[in-house]
Amino acid sequence: MISKLKIICIICFVLITIAFVYIYNSFVKYNHYDILNTNITRINICGWNVLHIVAYFMLCVYISPQTKYDYILLILSSFIWMLLEHSANKLMIKHTEEICNEANTCYCNPYLYKFDDIIFNLAGIMLYLILYKN
Repeated sequence: MISKLKIICIICFVLITIAFVYIYNSFVKYNHYDILNTNITRINICGWNVLHIVAYFMLCVYISPQTKYDYILLILSSFIWMLLEHSANKLMIKHTEEICNEANTCYCNPYLYKFDDIIFNLAGIMLYLILYKN
């Protein structure tokens, strides 16, 4: 099972991530350019998607999941994050204009969670399994 210290560190990681997203999106709003939301492939994958993979891979490396319950907790955290992001969007309505009309973007609204984010989170977990569990 995951220790209490690791859970506290995960909470800190989440808080740092929230701060990064808020500061980054404020920067984007000011400069009108979002490099992370620009597609890097033909199949609508952007920097945010890559960050989802990296974040969940790093999370796995840190907590070193051992049991199926650890993995279930990781997957569940993806859904909890989705709910938190949805709630934050409701609280920050003034910051959530649509940007779908911009060419070559992945997210219409950077404050809204997309369900494919869960796929990229799972990809980070799978990358961990491939690299560390073989």
